Amino acid sequence: MLDDDGYVSTVARIDGAQVTADLAKWLESQGLPPRVGAAVTSLCPQLDSAADRAVSKVAGRFVSGRGPRTGYGPQAGDG
Repeated sequence: MLDDDGYVSTVARIDGAQVTADLAKWLESQGLPPRVGAAVTSLCPQLDSAADRAVSKVAGRFVSGRGPRTGYGPQAGDG
């Protein structure tokens, strides 16, 4: 049995707090009001959740061999 969750946790993790903080800071440096930065920062939980779901889905396909033929990992039909 494959440990997709273990694979995902060691291979890819997005720091939503850092991403949203960096984006908010950049937006403010472009002249947008601080309330826009605050709104972006409040999206951190949604960004974390969406990123985790996407990474889990892709990693699950990769680990199980159902992903696109990339030349990496086992592929469906390989024998």
